[in-house]
Amino acid sequence: MRSIVPAPLTLFLSIGAVIAQPAAPLDVDVAFAPSLARNGKTLKLRWTIEPRYYLYRDNVRVTQGAKDVPIRMSDGIAKEDPSFGTVDVIFR
Repeated sequence: MRSIVPAPLTLFLSIGAVIAQPAAPLDVDVAFAPSLARNGKTLKLRWTIEPRYYLYRDNVRVTQGAKDVPIRMSDGIAKEDPSFGTVDVIFR
């Protein structure tokens, strides 16, 4: 017995298989595109963060050589992370 699948159904199944596969994570420089601006002695470091990505606020560090540089950051938003529990994160 021969099975016949209508062409529109075959196309739908093929597209569905492609859409259902998760996308590979973006490269870090793409997901968190940095930019730096200088105003006198002040440097302003910003990240353009892609949708669905975020920075862990407490893990952001700026160093000069081996020495930490003091920074000011915006407040994070509390997020329940499956690996770390409740953490403050920074979106876009």
